Amino acid sequence: MNYLSSFLLAFLVCNFTLIKAFVIFVPNDKEIVYDYRVFFKAGALFPISHASECFVRGKLHIQSTESNNSIIVYLSDVKFRLYNGERFYKHELTAEDLSPTEGIVKDLMKPFKIVYSDNGLVKKIITEKEEKYATNMHKAIASMLQFNLERVSLNDNKSNEPYGFIIEEDSIQGKIRLIYNVASDGKNVVVKKMHERKTTDLIYKNVISNVRYKQCQADFEEPISSNSHQTYVIEKQDEHYLIKHIDNSGVIYIYPFLFKSQGQYTYVHSTLNFLNVVSIEKHLNISLESIHNDLEFEVSYIHTSGRFVEAKNRVLALKQLLEEMVAWLNSSHVEEYLPKQNELVDRLVNLLAIFDFETLENFYNDLITKISAQKSKQILEIFHQVLPFAGSRPSIRLINKIIYDEKVKDDVALSMLYKLPSYIKETTPKLLEDIEDLLNYDNKINLQIKKAAVLSFGRLIHEIFVRQVNSDKKQQFINLSKRYLDDFMAKVKSSQDLDTQVLYIQALINTKLPNIIDYLIPVIKHNGLYHHRIRVLAMWGMLAFDINSDQIYELFWPIFANRNENSEIRQIAYYIAMKSSVSTARLLYVFWETQGQLHTELFHFHYNFLKSIAYSKSPCLEILKRYAIQHLKLTPRPKHKRLSTFYQMDFVDQEYKFGKDFTFILMASDTSIALQIEINSQIFNLHSNDYKLFVRIDGLGEIHRSYRGFGELWSFIQSNPDLKDVCIQIIVGKHDETIQIYNYNGNDIKNINFFELFLEVKSSIKIDYEVSTKFVVATELGVPAIIDISMPEINYKQINVNKYISEDTMKLSLNNKYYTEKHLRYGISIYNPFADLWQGSNRYHSYNFVLPVYADLNISKRDRSMKISVKKHDNPEDNVICLQSHVQTMLFMRDGEESLMKSCPSCQNWVMATRGDPYRRNYTIFQKEVYTFGYNYEVTIYDSETPITKGKLQNLFDRLSTPNTKSFSTPIEYMVLLFGNAYTLLILQGDPSTHGLKFKATPIVESLVTQVDLLFEFNVENINQENRYLPGFKLNPYFTYTLKNNEKVLQVYAVNTIIDVNPGHTQRDIKMNLTRTIPGQNDYKIWLESNKRWMSDGVNSKTSIAMGQSTNEKTLIDVAMVGKRFEEQKTPYYVYEICGPYSNEEGNDFHSLNCLLEHTSIRDYTYNIKTTNLPPEYKRYSLIILNYLKRWYSIFHQEIAKNSENSVEDDIEVTLQYVSAHEVSIKVNTLSEIHDFVGIPINELTYWLFYPDNTHYSELYLMMHRMGLMHVCTINKSHIEHSLNQQVYSINHETPTEWTSYVNGLEGVHNAILLKRIEETNNYALRVTHENHTLEIYPDGVRDFKTFLDGYEISKILDHHAEDWFTYLTVRPPNHGIALTVFSLQVHIVFDAKQVIIIIPKDVKVLGHCISS
Repeated sequence: MNYLSSFLLAFLVCNFTLIKAFVIFVPNDKEIVYDYRVFFKAGALFPISHASECFVRGKLHIQSTESNNSIIVYLSDVKFRLYNGERFYKHELTAEDLSPTEGIVKDLMKPFKIVYSDNGLVKKIITEKEEKYATNMHKAIASMLQFNLERVSLNDNKSNEPYGFIIEEDSIQGKIRLIYNVASDGKNVVVKKMHERKTTDLIYKNVISNVRYKQCQADFEEPISSNSHQTYVIEKQDEHYLIKHIDNSGVIYIYPFLFKSQGQYTYVHSTLNFLNVVSIEKHLNISLESIHNDLEFEVSYIHTSGRFVEAKNRVLALKQLLEEMVAWLNSSHVEEYLPKQNELVDRLVNLLAIFDFETLENFYNDLITKISAQKSKQILEIFHQVLPFAGSRPSIRLINKIIYDEKVKDDVALSMLYKLPSYIKETTPKLLEDIEDLLNYDNKINLQIKKAAVLSFGRLIHEIFVRQVNSDKKQQFINLSKRYLDDFMAKVKSSQDLDTQVLYIQALINTKLPNIIDYLIPVIKHNGLYHHRIRVLAMWGMLAFDINSDQIYELFWPIFANRNENSEIRQIAYYIAMKSSVSTARLLYVFWETQGQLHTELFHFHYNFLKSIAYSKSPCLEILKRYAIQHLKLTPRPKHKRLSTFYQMDFVDQEYKFGKDFTFILMASDTSIALQIEINSQIFNLHSNDYKLFVRIDGLGEIHRSYRGFGELWSFIQSNPDLKDVCIQIIVGKHDETIQIYNYNGNDIKNINFFELFLEVKSSIKIDYEVSTKFVVATELGVPAIIDISMPEINYKQINVNKYISEDTMKLSLNNKYYTEKHLRYGISIYNPFADLWQGSNRYHSYNFVLPVYADLNISKRDRSMKISVKKHDNPEDNVICLQSHVQTMLFMRDGEESLMKSCPSCQNWVMATRGDPYRRNYTIFQKEVYTFGYNYEVTIYDSETPITKGKLQNLFDRLSTPNTKSFSTPIEYMVLLFGNAYTLLILQGDPSTHGLKFKATPIVESLVTQVDLLFEFNVENINQENRYLPGFKLNPYFTYTLKNNEKVLQVYAVNTIIDVNPGHTQRDIKMNLTRTIPGQNDYKIWLESNKRWMSDGVNSKTSIAMGQSTNEKTLIDVAMVGKRFEEQKTPYYVYEICGPYSNEEGNDFHSLNCLLEHTSIRDYTYNIKTTNLPPEYKRYSLIILNYLKRWYSIFHQEIAKNSENSVEDDIEVTLQYVSAHEVSIKVNTLSEIHDFVGIPINELTYWLFYPDNTHYSELYLMMHRMGLMHVCTINKSHIEHSLNQQVYSINHETPTEWTSYVNGLEGVHNAILLKRIEETNNYALRVTHENHTLEIYPDGVRDFKTFLDGYEISKILDHHAEDWFTYLTVRPPNHGIALTVFSLQVHIVFDAKQVIIIIPKDVKVLGHCISS
């Protein structure tokens, strides 16, 4: 270093000890020049490292000013180079430097002034008039040119000792906490600053999303993380200091799905290296000053802090993009996925967002003038669908004008209003004033549109509120919006129209402002000023808020505990309390509060809520589930069936832990019935509401309890001549917000025709976002990094329906085509201000499905038949069915292809992150030509880096089909959850590799089949018998499957089945005929005959299957089954596991039918299968099935296969044993070997309707018990209580001291149940008669009973006794009593001396005090 430089450097810090400001490093009238280097990239780590990179070098100049607390900074000589692709050693050398276009960096090169506080930290910066992107970069430079000189000691002799401290500083990210570490080696002082990020709040600071996530009880997972730090090297020369080097870097990582998926990141690194000190040739000044009093990044959601784009220059681009969209929608959609199509909707939305109102309106008017052409119609339809997503003030104004001027149909206007609030990008309070018209539409506008507009305005208030970046601005906005809230509440109070009150209470709730609670609490506490319906909605509205659980309990516990309250109100209060942060102590309070109310709707809802939560698989309910299991043990089963219930089915993905739940809530009271259906999603530890439907029927009184289903209830409503007091309210919601309300009052209800509404569906293009979330994150360079999670969904329906409907017949002719596609794009991109482009790494997921429907449907009520004729179009391409899913990671440089080509000729602007083409394979995993359908079915893996062994379809099925990750009750629910899991996985595909899956059904050109006819007929006949209350029936379903070439019959498959069950259900006969008819050939037939008999000691059946084209070529399969009880069941002391006190999550009711069932259940089955003339292909099929079972169960259970020592007599012997309440064992003994399948969970069979038979109980009888289709008659000393059709009522009654009939068979039949009160006691005696037999039970002391059969006493030692006509069980402590079933009457009795409960099938014709007919 020469003497001049040394002198200048000495002068630089001559006043150091007097001034504690950063300007001490800049000498008066001098300029410091630094070598300015910047490197930033966005990349993907897997499968191998790829990145989109930019390398920048230039000079940064710092000039002194006349003030002693400010400097002027500017950039010069900037050059950059670009690279996009795989990273390797010195890959950056493949690119060349470019000079940025002057117009692009003009604002960036302007000088700006930094003003410091005395402590060396920036106080403010002053810039010229410039674009926001340049201001943000200038702020970032200022943020780098500061550190705390009050706490950093540069000339203290003790500074050789390292030390540290934590302080707050202003930075490009706002106010942040920084950890300082200062060290000195005697020559250099090294200052390191690390951003202490205890949370990731800064990442989520500037976010716009259409989804409202709530944190739940699932394990915490943070898929996004970041860090940053700065290093300052200060050289000590004698008594002087020089900043030789500044290093500034920051990184953002994205690792979703438990770090198992694609790792993506952005990295920013900038350095300043001292070059020299020069004299100032020209003192720079700031003209047209713009003062910025902080360094925080300034966000624009429209331009995302990139450059402003003149909208008029992009009109042609918008038109071309719309045309590209139309061309894409009208393509075949069966070709392999193209990643650029993934962004069509996003590109269109981003482009619309930059347009000013005049340009946007002119473009729209131009579209309307060309509406005659089909292509222009589709362009206009797409424009209407995507306009609300733009979210700019001009787009909102245009939507308002379009609706007010009635330029669109009602359904389009409603769609616009539904979407509008979730996508707004300009969130200033002034926006509300601009669109107050939404609250004041006049009467020319459809009523439903006016409702949607008011609800949308409420949602807009909420959206603007959540976008306010700090608490001060949020409070200011609350104060500004109070006038809207007061107006909404005033309408609720003053309006005489109940529908208006409903609308404005929902609009009030939609705002979800913190002070809304103050408006709702008076409504909830109910001082008589508000209608019951308003109170119900106000209570439900509380679920939309994050409220302290103590406040919830203070508000809702008194309502729940008030037994004089309406039943619906109490149930809502209970549910909201349970959904808040419940504790085991509070659950105990609920337990004690519900005692004495066991017959109520509230208790029935409470019990089913605990039961459903206890079996849930949702991670979001983990804590509540533990409490529910605990308290379900203490909670008795409801003894009376009620309407009110809670049920949830859900799944969680085995590997990636995302899930979905389907919740059904039914609440009934004396005056109303309400149904709520929710579909919710869970990902990471976040929970969101996808859909909510609330239906409430009011004014029917108790009559709604008499109907078992919606269809039956709706038929009654339609046929009732007087509906003046009836109201049906339907509320549709999403993300805990109401988007529409439908009210049907009085006789207007009869005008609702749901079927007609279904048939009115027309061709349409529907576009929506399932997820649209954008995080704008400030990088250390001052340019924005955008984290995008975008999932647009397109549904394109081409509908052509001809219909004929009469009283008995409905005919439909369909020629439709359905297309659905979803594109999930998530990743990170960063703005490059030097080349004016976006570069980044995105994960592109695609799912699409094409289904043509060309068919005729004919339904005849008179014939009880339905015929479906599935046809084919003449053009084979129109008949293709295709489903495909694809995922890959792409590195891109968007909107800057020319610059990339100049800098790196070997680079491409779109690059796939892959190991290389040789690693991506295409292979078929299933292919079969099925001529009976005329289609070739093919499942292929394409463009896949996944190993072939993992790519097998069976592996995926095994993973998805395990029931351990699903909560369900029926096979249908299981299939819904299986489909939901598979569907979500097809879209999300978390594996980091590239992968494609395609299912395709293509018509076989050579096939003659042009039409398939399916005919269904069904007949049923009831068979009654005088001495049986359980009727028999004969079912006759008939089905044909016909293949045609036009009208010529090629093949017919017919199945005729007769199922005959006798009264009492002790015999079941099945006859089935399957015939295949081919013109010119003998018919091929399969005959099946099966009979099953239930006896007092077991069950047996015989099944014969014969097949062939003639009697001489007949193949026979005979299956003989014998079922019996285990030997242990035959002992008088047998207690099966289900009767134990802690057998499962549910507490057991010892008086229940379930415990009694186990003593007569069949648990040991043997099937002997014998074959005659069985063709080899059938044996091969049997072996395939057996091997499948072996492989399937070996995954989850223990399975042992060994050679058989002795051959069985028949071909196959299968033993099935229900060894416990939880496990089943299956043993398959063939001629060559034995297979033992041990430890199979019993639910894997019972879900598919495999369960033990019972010698004394029919399947229908048990089903009626489970479904509550019983009349429950409870007799005690003062009254008889009836529970029938979900209603409970009492009759005053005193039981005589002589035998009195309570259930009596038809006259002349000696089947009866009689009671008498024992004189001078409150105890009962019970007598049951059956033809010539009599059973009598008397109390014996406090705890025992004496039982007499035909006059002979049955031993007290026996807990259980069974005869052909009855079975009973003595229930031991702590519940004393007898459970008895009388089979001749099909009646169940619970007898405990002081009370008798008689349970009778509904609608039977009996006489007596329990039912009189």
